[in-house]
Amino acid sequence: MKLQYQLSNGNWVNCKKSDTDDRTDEFLAQCAEYKNISIDEVLAILATGKSVANCSGWSNECRDGEIVEAKTAAFAAQRAAAEAAEIPARHCAVNHAAKPGVVAHTNFLLTHRLAVATIAANLQETQT
Repeated sequence: MKLQYQLSNGNWVNCKKSDTDDRTDEFLAQCAEYKNISIDEVLAILATGKSVANCSGWSNECRDGEIVEAKTAAFAAQRAAAEAAEIPARHCAVNHAAKPGVVAHTNFLLTHRLAVATIAANLQETQT
């Protein structure tokens, strides 16, 4: 786990900046105290990818940076695969690719685009 806290400008900062500067336990304790739950429960929430509020004002949330980085990398890989396959890289098509309706709609759009290009090419050949 790489615990991070949020600054007032929206940036996320690692709680462990070096071997000698590690505030992970401090922020976990703040989250547990603020939410009135145990540190183990805070860790369980963070493991799901959610952020947990704490009471320290300007750094009001904590998250597991490793999970966020993994989700970001997975999203980037999906997007790159979609672009490589010439699938329209629309936000909804990439994020909800597991939903059959969205996949079917995307496939329909690709088939339609291919059909239109084929018809246009055939018309151009018959006109010449």
